[in-house]
Amino acid sequence: MKPFVFKALSFLALLWVLWVASLMAGGVVDDRLRYREAARQALGNSQAGEQLVVGPVLQLPFEERWIEDEPVGKAEEGRFRKVERIVAGHYALMPEALDVVGRLNVTQRGYGLFKSNVYDLEATLTGSFKVPATDVILRARRDSSARFTGTAMPVLAFSEARGLRSLTLTIDGEPVAVAPSTLRPGGLPAVQAAAPEGLPLRWPPGTVVPFTVKLVLTGTEAVNFLPIGTLNTVRLNANWPHPSFGGNVLPTQPQVRTDGFEAHWQLPALASEAQAVWRSALSAEKGDAARVHTQAFGVRMIDPVNIYSLSDRATKYAMLFITLTLAGFALFELFKQLRLHPVQYGLVGLALVLFFLLLLSLAERVGFAWAYLASAAACIGLIGYYAAHVLQGWRRSLPLSLGLTALYGALYGLLNAEENALLSGSLMLFALLAAVMVATRKVDWFALFAQAKASRPEKRTPAAPAAPGTAAVDVQAQGAE
Repeated sequence: MKPFVFKALSFLALLWVLWVASLMAGGVVDDRLRYREAARQALGNSQAGEQLVVGPVLQLPFEERWIEDEPVGKAEEGRFRKVERIVAGHYALMPEALDVVGRLNVTQRGYGLFKSNVYDLEATLTGSFKVPATDVILRARRDSSARFTGTAMPVLAFSEARGLRSLTLTIDGEPVAVAPSTLRPGGLPAVQAAAPEGLPLRWPPGTVVPFTVKLVLTGTEAVNFLPIGTLNTVRLNANWPHPSFGGNVLPTQPQVRTDGFEAHWQLPALASEAQAVWRSALSAEKGDAARVHTQAFGVRMIDPVNIYSLSDRATKYAMLFITLTLAGFALFELFKQLRLHPVQYGLVGLALVLFFLLLLSLAERVGFAWAYLASAAACIGLIGYYAAHVLQGWRRSLPLSLGLTALYGALYGLLNAEENALLSGSLMLFALLAAVMVATRKVDWFALFAQAKASRPEKRTPAAPAAPGTAAVDVQAQGAE
């Protein structure tokens, strides 16, 4: 096999091995991401997870009565008697207006090496109920009669009721006591209260009854609201500068600052199925929690530059680094007429792979910026020292070290460019390719490879021993004569 073909195949095989090694390094990052998610869930189990706030809703107990004919004896005899039917139930009265004003105080709490964003929500929910006429609860027959019975029951629900630190409820200016409920509408734990005696009997239909809820709620990572009012308005401000808005509707013109954010949502009932979904959840024995969550909206407190997402993004550039660095060594070998062994290429490639493991392990201890600086300095120093001996001189090693420094600096800029990472990376690769093409535009590659081939010592076949009694003939000397 020709030396050039053997060298090319060895180079490709080495790149494949290093690609597998870089995938293994990426697998370590994935494992740490899974451990982080498990730690987040453990922190949520010990405190409270993501929160969904629903309510308040008034559960109005009612009776519906009607008279119907019931057959007596055999049906063909045609004899009937009048029978009164009574159906009891609860009618879910949604707020006419629901206005939420809240403040999120976000802190980071650790679980071992891993951290999660924990918040305290201080919120005030204000709004009103409009006392309905009894005909809204007619279900069985339109000629039936209905009336409200007993006392109305306000219900609020949270995905993690144990996150409640305090809750006060006032209806029509009268405070009411709140207690845990056995209801689990939509699979969510609820709290309930007995409304002022006589509600809604003491107000005529159409009366608007105001309410106020003040609560302090603890949660992890995200908070959401279900828009069950006829008109829903939510205003939130927080001390966290990295919100991720999501759900059924996005806020209108959110303001994100370096010290926090402000967001404002406004959604009418006509633009959402939340009322129907929640009314169905209240009446069902087992509510569909997933369907309830699809109608909610809110915000998630994310950390876009956390060490694990950055390390994961960095490993995606591993093969680019390896290929560019080994290509630099190959160019020195070709232009300077050196001979490098595949093992030497492999050692340099492994040093580049270890950079990503060093980066992750150090970042968990000292933060990403310092870990990146230390890992890059160690990798550049090791490869530069090794290249000085392999390439036979520091003057040849220095350009490679400077090139690696530029590569690591460019990668750090890419990792921190959240929205412009793709654009910056594309421009960097284009500039790098353009620099190589401009620098080698006058190189005669055929002559260069021919010179490299000619410079290698050819193997000589040993001459056959001369026969006894005869002198060895110097063919070259005879030709000269």
